[in-house]
Amino acid sequence: MLSHSRQNRILLFKISDGVLFAVALGLAYLLRATFPFFDLPQIERFQEHLWLFPVFALIGPLTLSSQGFYRELRLNGRLGTIMIVARSVAFSAIALISILFLVRTQFARSVIILACGFGGVLVYLRHEWLARFMAARRTQNAWRHRVLWVGAAEENRRLRDSLSPAERDQLESVGEFDPGAESVGHLVRLLHEHSVNAVVVNLAGIDNNRLQFLLSACEREGVSVIVRPGFFARSPFG
Repeated sequence: MLSHSRQNRILLFKISDGVLFAVALGLAYLLRATFPFFDLPQIERFQEHLWLFPVFALIGPLTLSSQGFYRELRLNGRLGTIMIVARSVAFSAIALISILFLVRTQFARSVIILACGFGGVLVYLRHEWLARFMAARRTQNAWRHRVLWVGAAEENRRLRDSLSPAERDQLESVGEFDPGAESVGHLVRLLHEHSVNAVVVNLAGIDNNRLQFLLSACEREGVSVIVRPGFFARSPFG
């Protein structure tokens, strides 16, 4: 369960992102009205569609949340974060166009597409700036996630290399554990010895039975677990 302070932070992020989406819609309308593209027809009056602003401000954060954008610790790398934002933007555009169709109102589709694009860029820039700001604060306060990497050495190396600079600043690697060569008891000793906050598990090369023992040990010790599919790995859950 999320702490009360964490819930408040997520709510603040959603509100700020909603405002950014609304600003993006206004910018898109202004651009389309000022610079007509490809001899498109005259755009509708701005005052007739003010109701779209709160709708867009709600849809944007909802789609971002559905894609896991507001999770506290995401080891997706910069490209993974961009893909999350891109999917959310696409879903937002589809949702908004569908709403316009259902209420049988006319509004320039080009404005919707531009607004979603601008909104995605603004949200990503907000996320990147805030991640760097928080990483700088954590560095100054000597507080980071102490992470133990569980999996084959090569898989762990690839995952670390894929992280963005801001994500690296959030993590302090305390070591690695190879489940194919070491016992679960050794894992528990490492968790205690290094005061580990989170364990990143790469599924490649780990059989299902071994994985269950690893997850159970981490749960008993109260350590957060981040499961990564790994390269060319099959998820044991599907």
